Amino acid sequence: MTPKNSFAQDSDQDLIIPLGEDMRTPGWIETLPFGAAFFDQTKLQVLFSNSQFKKWFGLSEHERTHLPQIFLDQIGESRIRATISEVLAQTVTRTFPIECKAAETGKRIAGLVRISSGAAFRSNAVLFLIDDISEQKKSQVLGESVARLQTENLKRLAESRANMRRVLDHLPQAFLLFNRHGEVTHSYSVLSSRLFPLGANQKNIREVLELTDPKHDAFFSILFEDIDPLLLNEVCPKETQIGDHLVALRFVRLAEDGVENQVLCALEDITEVRALQKDLETKERVRNQILNAVMYRDPFLSMVERIKGLNAFTDDEIHFRRQIHALKANLAFFGFRELASACHGWESLVSEKRSFPLQETQDLARELHAGIQKFLVEQADIIRIDPALEGFHFTIPLQRIRALQEAIDRNAQPNELTSHLENWVALSTQQALSWLNGVWISTLESLGKPAAPIQFGETSAQISPHLYRDLFGLLPLAVRNAADHGIETAARRQDLGKPPEGQLKIQLTEVTHEGRDFYHLEISDDGAGMDWEKIHKRTQPAQESDSNRWSPQRLLRLIATQEVSTRAEVSMVSGRGIGLGTLYEALEKRGGQLQIESTPGVGTTLKMTFPKLTRFGEPQ
Repeated sequence: MTPKNSFAQDSDQDLIIPLGEDMRTPGWIETLPFGAAFFDQTKLQVLFSNSQFKKWFGLSEHERTHLPQIFLDQIGESRIRATISEVLAQTVTRTFPIECKAAETGKRIAGLVRISSGAAFRSNAVLFLIDDISEQKKSQVLGESVARLQTENLKRLAESRANMRRVLDHLPQAFLLFNRHGEVTHSYSVLSSRLFPLGANQKNIREVLELTDPKHDAFFSILFEDIDPLLLNEVCPKETQIGDHLVALRFVRLAEDGVENQVLCALEDITEVRALQKDLETKERVRNQILNAVMYRDPFLSMVERIKGLNAFTDDEIHFRRQIHALKANLAFFGFRELASACHGWESLVSEKRSFPLQETQDLARELHAGIQKFLVEQADIIRIDPALEGFHFTIPLQRIRALQEAIDRNAQPNELTSHLENWVALSTQQALSWLNGVWISTLESLGKPAAPIQFGETSAQISPHLYRDLFGLLPLAVRNAADHGIETAARRQDLGKPPEGQLKIQLTEVTHEGRDFYHLEISDDGAGMDWEKIHKRTQPAQESDSNRWSPQRLLRLIATQEVSTRAEVSMVSGRGIGLGTLYEALEKRGGQLQIESTPGVGTTLKMTFPKLTRFGEPQ
């Protein structure tokens, strides 16, 4: 280290020399903490020097020598002599820096050659001073290295910031940083400037994100509290509408010194993504509509016929309500969700007003007609259904055509030929009603209940579904009621020892009664069954609560005429008390009947009996 009284760092430092001491004696100069020597100004020879000077420059103890060559090289002999003349003439002091390696140790040393004059010095003497600066040099080199590293680090940091800016400018997200007071302190990325053209800094985060609805108060009130991030994520707003942009949100709390005082909000413009999703959903829905219309042609045509016939019931409240309730089930199955929702909205309006709103009824009839007509026209080339419903088409198996040809060749009786023609369009129960499986499963899934596929009973009975289009179009009412009213939740079924999946069975048989042919159709579920006592209380005044005065069949008629539901809540699926009444009325019009068998905890069976028709739609 440089001694405390070193002058190497300060060229103007005064040298204190005792004036009364003989300048020729080296005693005082030996006490100096740095190398020092007196030189003759004429010959530039060393008069005397201290041991430090001799050691550094390799001088002998008593040898007189010229000024070391390094001095002459760095300052120059002529400059030294000129300076000596100057200081002698003007009584001034001049100092020159010297730097070299010590001869003995190889250390870096530096000196200040001080040329002075005055009474204290011999007129022909020049004082040279030299100091060890090896540690200073190390510090200087270290300082230069640190400065260079700082410069390089600052350069790299600037490059990193520039690269980060380029990254942020091309990210699809924007980032807002806000503090505990909700004040936005920083905003980043090009998207940020697009979403907030007037800037977001220093503004409240809720105003910036347009989250001023009171429903968001809870989230912002607990945002900085010690709460599980997963729980916080459940209550945080996921999306917001900022101008014309739909923006997805994500909040991340940031900790500094273990304290979470800031939150980073990441924003992503999902306007185009959501529009694309809706477009894909619409295309998927239309695809399913087309598939269902093609696969289940007869129930689809039945639904279309009902819609086109709605105008005939706009002034008949009971019939119109039943038609709309049946259509809601069919529209939901075939994928016309908007139209099904319109039906549900109209039902809710009627229940709320407790009256029959004629204008809204006519508007609904027009909306349903326009919606289904638009679909038929747009998809005419695919599903090939005439919007005017002039006739229908079906496929005839080749073996049935051959059987008819053989009957004609052997001059069969007319009734046999008629039977062959009827068989052309006759289907098994599963073929005719397999579409109800979609209604069953989709309804249970919407209710959060597991479902097993419908079981179709194995019988030899066959039926021509187009002849019973109006009746079969109402069967979704029975299926949806079984799913909603009958089937319990998976947990409840497990407690009762039932399989978790709801079970539904459909069986069609042919029966003869009083010389006439009938179809007997049963739809059975393994659900909770019907609470006849509760239904009785809803349909009868208190004074007629005697259970001996009612029977399930009598209550069924009351349900059908009074529109009493077996459940208290109204949903998109059921709860209006209209479904059974609509089915009951349709069977009565056909000369058939509806019966119910139900055992609490075991299940319910709907038994429908209706006349068998010829291919011309006449009773046999």
